[in-house]
Order: sequence, then structure tokens, then C-alpha cells
Amino acid sequence: MNWLEQSLLRLADYPQLSIYLLTFLVKGSLALLLSVLTIAAIRSTAPAKRSLVIRLSLAAVVLFPVLPLIFPGLEIKLTGFLVSNLRGTISSISVDQSAVVENSAGGLAMLPWAVWLTLSWLAGVMAVSSRVALGTFLSSRIVEGAVRVEDGPIMAVANQLKHDLDIKQTIRVAISGATDSPFVFGVFRPTVMLPVAANSWSADSLRMIFLHELAHIKRMDVFWVYVSFLAAALYWFNPLVWILRKKSTIESDKVCDDYVICSGTDKVAYAEHLLGVIRALRRDCASVPIAVGMARKTQMEGRLMSILSDRKRIAGVRRSLVVWTTVVTLLLVMPLAIVEIQAADPAQEKQSQKEADLKAKQMQAKASNDDSVHSDDAVLAEVMPVMIYQEAPEYPEDAKKAGLTGSVWVRVLVDSTGAAREAMLSKSSGNEQLDNAALAPAYKNKFKPGLKDGKPVVCWVTYKVVFALDDADTTKEH
Repeated sequence: MNWLEQSLLRLADYPQLSIYLLTFLVKGSLALLLSVLTIAAIRSTAPAKRSLVIRLSLAAVVLFPVLPLIFPGLEIKLTGFLVSNLRGTISSISVDQSAVVENSAGGLAMLPWAVWLTLSWLAGVMAVSSRVALGTFLSSRIVEGAVRVEDGPIMAVANQLKHDLDIKQTIRVAISGATDSPFVFGVFRPTVMLPVAANSWSADSLRMIFLHELAHIKRMDVFWVYVSFLAAALYWFNPLVWILRKKSTIESDKVCDDYVICSGTDKVAYAEHLLGVIRALRRDCASVPIAVGMARKTQMEGRLMSILSDRKRIAGVRRSLVVWTTVVTLLLVMPLAIVEIQAADPAQEKQSQKEADLKAKQMQAKASNDDSVHSDDAVLAEVMPVMIYQEAPEYPEDAKKAGLTGSVWVRVLVDSTGAAREAMLSKSSGNEQLDNAALAPAYKNKFKPGLKDGKPVVCWVTYKVVFALDDADTTKEH
């Protein structure tokens, strides 16, 4: 078996990872659907408000895998045909790992579908992440090879508008022949990139350009580009996340256009300037994929209609609206993120009732025995007790379905007649179901009593109960 097959087989030993992955992908997809429906419902509002909702939606689906690890899960048990079948589907991920066949005839094709699910998801994550890494590399190369602008009319306009927009960050301005359209790159040290044609632009043109690009910086749009790609990497298989990512880019540009027009710029003049930038484009935004640019051919029609429309424009949203929208988003997302829906299993409930009845009978039997024998009476036997009859523990059905195995060490106080008077857990298997199943029949076990000086005595003995899936039975060891 080669190293790849060995790695895949090790991955199959962790079914809980696949269950966790499947759970957050399903719930995250539901959150994406809710987000898209919400954005469709508020399509007549200002772009600034739609952009806020989109950003909170992207942040929510990115945090979905993390929230259940931070906050305690909320377990809900449901009954019904659909829920029971869903439960069975998820439980099948944890089936007996004997399904992983190691012979050369089966090869990788015999791996359980849970492993293929995990590997397929990881492949998609790597593909999107590679796209982001390549885009960041291309953008950084353009920025590094550009000529910095330190002074002159271009910097005079940039510094004045930076002051007007109350931007505290240090902003660099550079000119490069590798781009035809202005764009912003960088989260912590943003750079406004300009094409070579910017040297001949008028003061009004420079003002419109910098208003738009500095608005991107004020709104931290480059950071949200990365957030949108992170969401796309996690849910790459879901077309809704790509719709949401595209909407985020479109609304971001529309908000920055509103910054320009709200500053007093004539919307017709601004639209004409955008058309001029578009005509000069020789390459589209794919050359700088991890950046926010001023002009994209594929989005220009919608932007021009937005610019020339008579709608009410706002350059930003009130802080109170941001706070309340964030609170509402958390109230909607948090329950969906931490809820754990489980089907009420009639067989499990019946088994639990049987265990409760058995424990009650054990307590009654213990009470009816000679109360003069207690753990304080135990001595160190010269000849340890030998089990002559063991009540076979029942393998919990849920543990069997989930492929859970383990060993439980049970400590029993054996009296001089060979009866078990007390039983306790000596060493846990790590699973409560298996521990309880091993302890439940302990009082019914019979022993040949231990001896000291040739006489039966009260003493402790420890034995091992093994739960294995090969024959679904248990074995004991003294």
C-alpha cells in the first residue's frame, strides 16, 4: 500500500471530522440561502445598506465552523420519518471501518464516502485558496514595480481628500504601466494604483478618481474581498456563495460611486469619466484579482444606471443601524450555528429504559443482601476471586452503529460467598455508553471467592470488558 492510501486510511479513522464537516456545510448553506433571500427583499434600499447586510452575511458564514467550538451546543431531538433517515445518513459516516479495504484490487475506490466527501471539500478549498494566493502575488508584483508618487498635483489632491474623508491610515500612491484602471491594494498599508494616463488627467478627474478609491479604503473593501473569498473557499460547491461574493463587489462600487456624487460631483460628468476609463482598458480586472478597482467592463452597465438614476444617495450608514443590524444577524445566525438536531431513536429510548429498570433491580438485590458486608471489610487475598459466571453486557445499539469500540475496567467487591456486593468503574473506555453497559450487569456476576489462610474472605477484584465490532460481542479478562 502506498503512502497516499495509508494517509487516506488514517483519515478514515476520524469519522467525527466528517460529521462536523457535513453539519457545518449544511447549516452554512442554509444561512447563505437566508442571506440571498434577505438581500433580494431589500433590493430597493440604498447600496450602502445592502452592502452592510452582505458583509454581515459573509462574516456569519465564515464564522459558522467556529461558533459551535466557542459556544455550547443546543441539542434538539425530533421525531419523524425524515429526521430519522437523516440521522441514519449521518450515522452511516461512522460505520465499521472494515469498509476500508486495503487490498490492491479495491484500492482507493473502496474508501468510504465520508473520506471522499472530506477530500473533495479540501480540494475545492485548496483551488480557491490558490486563486487568492495567485491574485495577491500578481497584485503585489504590480505594486512593487510601480513608481511612487511623492508630491505634485496628484498627491495634493490625494492628501486633501484623505483629510476630507477623515482617513487616518498612511496611504501610498503609485503609477504603473501594468494597469489600465485605478485600483486599491493592501489592507494595512493600502496603495492607490494609477495608470500612466493619470499624469495627463485634469484636477477634476483626479478628484473623482481619488474620491472613489479613498472611499474603498475608508470602507476597508480590500479586507472584505478576502472575507468573501474565504466564504467562497469554505462553500465553493454552493452557487449562492458566488452570487453573494459578486453582489458584494457590485454594491461596494456603487457605494463608492455615491461617495463621489454626494461630494458634489455632477453625475453625468462622473459617468462620462467612467466611460473614458473603460474605453482605455486593454485588460480586465483579472490582472489584479485581489484588489478593488474603479472600472470593470462586466459591471459597467449596472453602475452607470445606478449613477444616472434619481434615487436618494447616502455615502454611509449610521452607527446605530450597523449595531442593530449586527445584533439581528447574530440572533438569526447563532441558533442555527450551535443547534444540534438529533432524531429521537425509539430503540435507544427503549434501551435506556431497560438499563434504568436493570439498575433498579440491582439496587433492590443489593439492599436484600447481607448489609454487614462493606468495602471496609475487604482484605488482601492470597488467592484472588475467579469469575465463574458473567452476565453478558449488551452492546449499546448507538455505539455499535457509530462504530465505537473500547475497553472498560470494572472493580467489584466479592464477598465470602462469591457474590458481587459493590461495583465501580476502575478505568473508563472514554465513552459513557460503553462504561454504563459494562457496569450494568456487574452485580449478577458470580465468583469463586478469594482465599486467605485457606478461608473465603471479602476482597476486591478487577476485570476487563472489551467492546469490539468484529463479532459485536464482549469478552472479559481478569
